[in-house]
Amino acid sequence: MEILGHPAVGGFVNHGGWNSIVEAVWHGKPILSWAHDGDQKIASEVVKMSGVGVWPEEWGWGKQNVVKGEEISKVIREMMSSEFLRIKAGKMMEVARKAASVGGSIEVVIKKLIEEWKMNVQGI
Repeated sequence: MEILGHPAVGGFVNHGGWNSIVEAVWHGKPILSWAHDGDQKIASEVVKMSGVGVWPEEWGWGKQNVVKGEEISKVIREMMSSEFLRIKAGKMMEVARKAASVGGSIEVVIKKLIEEWKMNVQGI
């Protein structure tokens, strides 16, 4: 988290894992999501649709295609130089932090749910 939050980091290349995406959004970093397995394809689509990053679908799914280093570096440069992605990622960071500050954190929600279940079991 310290590295991702550092101002020198201009973007985040990840595998489409939800935790990584949430961490990148929390720090306002544009994302290059490269899905490989499971729900990563859905998470990568969310990155693309939300405007906080890119998902080069033509790279394929998992080990479907071999992507050349030149193509990877081209997309990374585009991601890091995109003013649109930088602004959108910054706005999403603000929204995420605001939601967490008013109890929108999933951790807070789960803790409240557990307490509610405990009260129901105890008949309170």
